[in-house]
This record gives sequence, structure tokens and C-alpha cells, in this order.
Amino acid sequence: MGKYNSLNDVDCSCPHDRGECFPADKTVANYKPLSADEVTELLALAKTALEQRDGRGFSKIQVRFGQAIPGMTCPKPINGLVAERLNRLDRYFVDCAGEGPTARNINELSRLIR
Repeated sequence: MGKYNSLNDVDCSCPHDRGECFPADKTVANYKPLSADEVTELLALAKTALEQRDGRGFSKIQVRFGQAIPGMTCPKPINGLVAERLNRLDRYFVDCAGEGPTARNINELSRLIR
């Protein structure tokens, strides 16, 4: 069994949500890398979430993928390289999630978060 066996295992909370001592209006680092195995597990969960029409679960996985982009912050950046990478990642994730963890999807998502 891996790290992500169900949607309950997906933690996409940011430092603000976890109660760390940051003012709500302060931008803080929110980078959490993912391994190739974790990418595979999350893609499998995303496919299941789509099949079960679980929009909240799907969104949670999408947020978790975004946190794997180096330089990610909370709140998410709206300009710059990290924001551009997040937009590309989001577009690809939405397009590929229904296929699940194919080799192409794993490789492309892993490339987009490196």
C-alpha cells in the first residue's frame, strides 16, 4: 500500500490552515514535493473521484498536485513562472485525469511538477 490509498489520505492544507503562526494575509511557502509513486496513486484516486462524480475530492487532488510545483506559495501566485506552471499543470490534469495513471500521464505530470 502507498501513501495515498483514499481521499482521506490527501492533505492539501497550507500553513495558514494548519494553524502555523502566520498572519492570514502573509504569503508563505506551500511546496510539498511528490514522488513518481505518489503521482501514480493520486492519478488513480482522481480517476475514481471522476467516476464517482466527487468534485470535492477531484479538486483536493488538483490542489495537491499544484503544491508539488517548486516555489508554490499560499496564496497561490497569479503572475510569474510558478503561476504559469500551475496553469499548465491544471489544464493537463483536468484533461488526463479520466484516463488514470497511464505511463504518459505519469511522465507528463511528473515533468510539470519538477
